[in-house]
Amino acid sequence: MDNINATYNNYKFSSCLILMTISFFITFWLGIYFDNVLPSAYGLRKKWYFCFTKSYWFGNGDTRARIHQRRPTEHDTENLKDDDFESKDKKKENFEPASRDLKQQESDNKMLKIADLKKTFDNGF
Repeated sequence: MDNINATYNNYKFSSCLILMTISFFITFWLGIYFDNVLPSAYGLRKKWYFCFTKSYWFGNGDTRARIHQRRPTEHDTENLKDDDFESKDKKKENFEPASRDLKQQESDNKMLKIADLKKTFDNGF
């Protein structure tokens, strides 16, 4: 480490380390930016100025309200028939019925049920 500031052909090793660090951070932030802006198979494309919006840095204020908007009641789950659960819009050949063990766990309330789960996107889809 004694020769980190030694000049060789008008160039210092410490300058190299500083420039590599700066280059790393520029490349890192550009990679994150282009990953969000350029279209890909995963996720939605954001606007080119997304990193300058308040909602990107602090989130939307109504996020908590959307999450806790409606809690399912026992009345919601009791009205479902066994055949309706997760299968009402699916083809029968692609659906495997629940096993007896799973139905027993459901009747004993020993399983997690998620109701009204949906994903919303900013562009309306």
